[in-house]
Amino acid sequence: MYNFILVFHIIICLLLVIVILLQAGKGGGLASAFGGSGTTEAVFGGRQAATFLSKATNVLGTLFFISSFGLALISSYTEGPRSAVQEQLIESAPRPVPVTQPVADDLFQEEPAREQSPAPGAGGAAQP
Repeated sequence: MYNFILVFHIIICLLLVIVILLQAGKGGGLASAFGGSGTTEAVFGGRQAATFLSKATNVLGTLFFISSFGLALISSYTEGPRSAVQEQLIESAPRPVPVTQPVADDLFQEEPAREQSPAPGAGGAAQP
């Protein structure tokens, strides 16, 4: 699955580069807003009907973002090779100490009664 999306992503990247390079320049664009072009049609260039190349750019750009997100999502859930830094962090992480659990038979046995003597200095009558 990962390899299929990766190949699809690479094809989209190549097509996107080709479609963008085939498009003609708009002329003024943002440069005209600051006096670079001399035309004062609009701030961000004139509005034109969307051509096939601009529609293809929008579709390929959307597919590029979706495939990028899919690759990132899949790669975050798969175990792959780790870097030396990650291996060092795993090795130096503190290991949990195993806790012994009482056996079920020991849970219901009564503990031997202990004699409790009052603590010295704890309220009550003074002892001789």
